Amino acid sequence: MAAPLPAKLQAVLFKKIFGYDRTLGAKSKVVVLVLDDGGNTEEVVGAFAALGISASAVKPTSLEGQSGSVVYFTKASSIVKSYCSKNKALGISGTPDLANSGDAAISLRARADGRPEIVVNLPLAKSQGQDLSADLLGLATVIQ
Repeated sequence: MAAPLPAKLQAVLFKKIFGYDRTLGAKSKVVVLVLDDGGNTEEVVGAFAALGISASAVKPTSLEGQSGSVVYFTKASSIVKSYCSKNKALGISGTPDLANSGDAAISLRARADGRPEIVVNLPLAKSQGQDLSADLLGLATVIQ
């Protein structure tokens, strides 16, 4: 499996991606819940916070009691998929290929030339209540 992009780059890219999601744009504030699933949780929380995005670490067992518009995670989880669908939250990951496998609505990976690539699992994004712009879909690799 390819290595994830650096947390700071992920945060910058996801912040831009949020601007292409009309569902998130309709909310007064984007709140990112970073699932503490053994990944680089604190680094990711810090990267989002440095960009002015509200982010906090959450244990998988306490996710249900949280209120977030986005859930960031590094490992496939039925808990996350259920939460995102039920709460119309966007499931994102910096772990390459989680969108390909149907576990994340949007994931990031590095292309062969090292440039970042956005991967959108469109059916999953729609099941999570997201309304992604055609501009974003034109930039991304889209999984139908």
